[in-house]
Amino acid sequence: MFGIAGETILSPPRSQSPSPGFDYQLNSGWIAFTKSGSDSTLQVWVRSPSGQETKITFWGTSSRIGALSPDGEVTFINGNRMYLSGPGLTTTEIGSSLGRSFWQDGQWYVTIGGSLFRVGQL
Repeated sequence: MFGIAGETILSPPRSQSPSPGFDYQLNSGWIAFTKSGSDSTLQVWVRSPSGQETKITFWGTSSRIGALSPDGEVTFINGNRMYLSGPGLTTTEIGSSLGRSFWQDGQWYVTIGGSLFRVGQL
């Protein structure tokens, strides 16, 4: 990340290059990113506009980012399931990993094929 204070390394180098969207996303000053844990699995983190970093995932298998909202909530995929979490929130399973999640007009949605689903309130 490069800002007014200069360069900040969010995640140490790894053998495979980070993939835009799955390994990092930016929205309204928030940054969601993946970082290797001590067991080399990728965990999802969120960085607030003020610089506070919060680890979102704690599993023994790698996770990837689905989408990031303007208030720091993030959907992510672990295994074949999609989850929603964020700083101060409890992680909630929202469905299959088959869909694509997105934030619009203050609400989470998931598309699967030609269907659109609204994610319920946490």
